[in-house]
Amino acid sequence: MVKPSLNAVYYSKGNIEKAYLIKNLLWKSKFQVTNISNFSELVYAIQQQEVNLLIVDGETIKITEEFLDITKNYKFAIPDNIFFINYTSDIDMLEINNENRFLVTYSNFSSVFNENQHRLIYNIERNKSNKFNSNFISMFLTQFLIRLGFLPKHVGFNYIKQCIEEALCHNGILGSLSTEIYPCVARRNGTTPINIERNIRNSIECANKISGNKEEVLKDVFHKEKCVSNRAFLSYLLDQVLISYEQMERNYSVL
Repeated sequence: MVKPSLNAVYYSKGNIEKAYLIKNLLWKSKFQVTNISNFSELVYAIQQQEVNLLIVDGETIKITEEFLDITKNYKFAIPDNIFFINYTSDIDMLEINNENRFLVTYSNFSSVFNENQHRLIYNIERNKSNKFNSNFISMFLTQFLIRLGFLPKHVGFNYIKQCIEEALCHNGILGSLSTEIYPCVARRNGTTPINIERNIRNSIECANKISGNKEEVLKDVFHKEKCVSNRAFLSYLLDQVLISYEQMERNYSVL
């Protein structure tokens, strides 16, 4: 028996019988299947667990703007392969290409999966070299923010990290906070862009108050005269991520 080494998610709301069929099909392959029925859990899995294969149940899952966001716009962690099962409407919105996005029925899912299994693995391996390492990014941001005096207990702590992830989705460009970054982070957390902005500002202000005891290199970030703006801080943090990631890749290539 092949030990599962790749992550697959079956996104369905209560379709237990079909979930069993999917797991039974994939158990001999390299994919370990997790059943998810909640949208917020799906977003978390995609962003934190490196989902390599997403299988969506068209019998119970409706196409929404938020759902399309995580399958098309979140380039930072978009699944390498997606199967849409039993969708008969809004097909154009799914961008089916039969290379890494497939439209199937439950009756032919098995045959299509088996025929394309080598392609699925190839997509995953190929895309690994084109993506930021999500684990490295998350770890770096957590450590760097704590060094700056940010407290993980503040809601804005994770919002800051997600803003950087969204910027990485757009090739490392921060873009407009109010029209691009904040709305995406708000959808991921079921809140509003205004709330995202306010919580980030609060976290920066709190960190600014205790930054006096931090090391000398951080004095360029926090000034005693006034608190740095959200945009100025996020831009600085994004630069640090890109510099550190480039250094990591350079070191890795030498090994």
